Amino acid sequence: MATTVAGLSGKLNANIEQSLNDKMFALVKQGKWMEVRGMLDEQQTTVKEKLNRLDKDAAILVTIGGWLEGLNVVSKSLASNYSADATSIIRNPKLVEYLIGEMNSLSATAKGNDLVKDISNKLGDIKTLVNIEKGKPVPQENVKKLAEISAGLIKSVEGAK
Repeated sequence: MATTVAGLSGKLNANIEQSLNDKMFALVKQGKWMEVRGMLDEQQTTVKEKLNRLDKDAAILVTIGGWLEGLNVVSKSLASNYSADATSIIRNPKLVEYLIGEMNSLSATAKGNDLVKDISNKLGDIKTLVNIEKGKPVPQENVKKLAEISAGLIKSVEGAK
């Protein structure tokens, strides 16, 4: 996720420091998922602030695209190597609510795009799958569905004109 955000933000002149990603990778290797999540949230806020100085619709869509890519990587990994503790990194319905709100704030032109409509609809499905009681793991079945949904959306984005 961190690598995707760094790559996308760099392309839009909203660079982040590589040292932050290095710290996150080290924490992942140590299994410190809550610390990684906190750093990812911080990274997202920093990149969003930088992107908002650019085109607002583009900033929102890039943020959501990067988040979907990260969700896909993490959920795909968890689907094949399920760890109840590690699912805490994707159990965040408040973040998905926030992203839904961001999608709702897009311009009418952006909202009229079929791909944007599809992403908006699927964010509701994603929210349902991650809306798990605090302290409980995301069930493996939900993780697999998250991997499928995010992979499908990424494929659609990559194939869009």
